[in-house]
Amino acid sequence: MGLRDMWRKYKEWFAVLVFITILTGLTLWYLYLNPQYIPRFLIAPIIALGFVAVMFLFPKYRQRFVKKVLSFHFKAQKRGGLFYRYGRIFNAVMITVLILFSLVAVSNPAILDIPYIPYLVAAIFIAFLISAVVFISGFLRAAGKWGLIIIAIAIIIAVLRILVLRNL
Repeated sequence: MGLRDMWRKYKEWFAVLVFITILTGLTLWYLYLNPQYIPRFLIAPIIALGFVAVMFLFPKYRQRFVKKVLSFHFKAQKRGGLFYRYGRIFNAVMITVLILFSLVAVSNPAILDIPYIPYLVAAIFIAFLISAVVFISGFLRAAGKWGLIIIAIAIIIAVLRILVLRNL
């Protein structure tokens, strides 16, 4: 197998590896500059390692998990239509726009004094809400009652996080 054949076969994995390497490097750099946030960042990797250990040690659970994920994917693809096809792209664009606008506003606060900025912020916020509604409706159509349970759990976690941060 030549280098060109390997590239065609594994280019997606290479892209994932590069993305994870960059993300890990930036996270480590941030934690090096702000060591007080290390305990908060350790929670997610510990949960992820526990999940990976369960999936590795119990093949029966792994197979059931893969079947559930694939059935959800096919169900979402069948029911989603245009929302499924273009919804993820729209969500990615909206998240990118929000991050870029936030970075510009934080690095240059004088930009907020421009008279039309409130209209721009309102337009971005409305587009983000439309994006969120499209995503949630597609998710609920595909996931059904489990989608409602997941959304309820996410809302409870968000409320608890706000309450905990308010008391700190």
